Amino acid sequence: MVGVIAATIAPAGCASTPESRLRREVFLDLYWAASRQCEDRYRTLHVTQIGMDGSLSLSADADSRSEFRAFQECYWKGVAERADHRRTRGLAVPEDVNLRPDIELD
Repeated sequence: MVGVIAATIAPAGCASTPESRLRREVFLDLYWAASRQCEDRYRTLHVTQIGMDGSLSLSADADSRSEFRAFQECYWKGVAERADHRRTRGLAVPEDVNLRPDIELD
């Protein structure tokens, strides 16, 4: 998963606008952190890619697709909680942040 994330955020790290820095922070604080938490909880599902909009691609171990809905709820809840936490701390969260990103299971 680390290789995928590094490839995904590398272009954003080169950008120097305040908006691009905020998008990168949101990506890490909301999407990356929530996906890691849920991947740790549902060990038969594996994050293979995270989009800058929070969309996920997952792979599943054999006969483990039954955990998909629980993973999805975990992720969406984690993203929303992290957005609220940022706001509570006075940190910016873009108005168009995706609190229910698409999740694809391969």
